[in-house]
Amino acid sequence: MRGMFRVAIAEYKRWLYNPRILLLFILIIYARETVGKILCEHAVAMQTELHCLEPYIALNNSQIAILIMPIFFLVLMSDFPVMEGSYLWAIYRAGKIKWIFTQMLYSLFAILTVMGGMFLSAILSCWGSITMQGGWSDVTTRYHLAFPNEINAMVTQLIRGDVYNQLSIGHAFALSVGLTVLMLLLYCAIMLCGKIYGKKYLPLCVCIGLIGLGATLQWVQTRWVFLFPAGHALLSGHRQEYVREPIMPYWMSYLYFIIALMVVLIIAIIGIKRRDVCKKL
Repeated sequence: MRGMFRVAIAEYKRWLYNPRILLLFILIIYARETVGKILCEHAVAMQTELHCLEPYIALNNSQIAILIMPIFFLVLMSDFPVMEGSYLWAIYRAGKIKWIFTQMLYSLFAILTVMGGMFLSAILSCWGSITMQGGWSDVTTRYHLAFPNEINAMVTQLIRGDVYNQLSIGHAFALSVGLTVLMLLLYCAIMLCGKIYGKKYLPLCVCIGLIGLGATLQWVQTRWVFLFPAGHALLSGHRQEYVREPIMPYWMSYLYFIIALMVVLIIAIIGIKRRDVCKKL
């Protein structure tokens, strides 16, 4: 286990030193300008404070972000996993199955880095209007009442009644982080599986197709969205706004991702067992 962790850290450091990491700053600026900054302006307008978790929950629950953020992440991970040159020797020494789980651990570190950057950006953009006390702020629950002319503004739709009426802010944050991590891990597993089977572009096309179809169905608000990862990653749409009756229980979204991950990883394990690591994969 310690060896797997060391290899994953080495891969993660290589990823951090790649020039593509500069794209993360573009994603962070996007988070600030599209959500954090506007929520801060709303807090000032209402002369109140935001809870420190609200900007990130709002960002992670954005139908635009659920399209843009995974695509940026896939670009950052476009060479995942590296299976050329000396890395073939690393697969031979570590063992094929251990290598697969090492790559998934490395992808988890990359996912947490991207999400951490977006979280800090959302917090810092609202600095001065942030509190760690209480629950959902009036900006989330009452802005549409205070400014009815802006009821259809995109930012006012980020945290909807089916979220703040049914979940505490801590529970919403934990669910948002957990489901997004699982969604991005699934995309990484698809990339890994495709590389093992020697398909260079197909896994990326599959991931982009899943992202695009999921985001489109989320916009038209149909239950078919739960066939795709995006529908399960967003908090909105899982419950009724006022009645405590689930449309799609959150535990089923976790189960969806866990089963999908297991299926893709089993296919990857079968594929790599059939490969000769002494040859280019």
